[in-house]
Amino acid sequence: MILISQAAMSPPGPFKNLNEGLEMNDFVPALNRATSHPTLVLLPCAFRHAKRCAIDRATLQQANLAIDALATAGHELFFGISRLDIEKAFREKTGFDLSLREGPNTTKDKELMRLRRWDYGGERIFSQAHVKWGNRAPRCFRLHFLVDRPRRVIVICRLVHHLETYTSKAGRKAA
Repeated sequence: MILISQAAMSPPGPFKNLNEGLEMNDFVPALNRATSHPTLVLLPCAFRHAKRCAIDRATLQQANLAIDALATAGHELFFGISRLDIEKAFREKTGFDLSLREGPNTTKDKELMRLRRWDYGGERIFSQAHVKWGNRAPRCFRLHFLVDRPRRVIVICRLVHHLETYTSKAGRKAA
């Protein structure tokens, strides 16, 4: 069961970043691609957030690869019988970094944890797991997800440049 409204599926057209003159897009095409994987489910809010991120083609290509990696290697690691270190095994298999949790200071901050709260299956769920690539927008992303063990699917919650963390929040306050 894929949780997407038809209106959310129509991506906006590419636009020009006048400062750089590069053709830019957003993460919506990557999320549309994710709907083809039977091992993935998307929350409707994922599209809303994806439309807000200006990215270049190389970043979109990496996001597509990360989605494929999560749907295949990630699914195998989360639902297989192996007791491997999932973060290490995912990096070795795919080349992408995987974090199953945020740092301790981020998890203590209620405001930051609200950014990691999702409504799914009639419940409010917190998830800190994410696949990450790059460090600075527009050449980075974080693919936030949760694992639905009873349904044996990975639920994509958000694909954005970066959710705020304790470190980035502290840096913003100091500036």
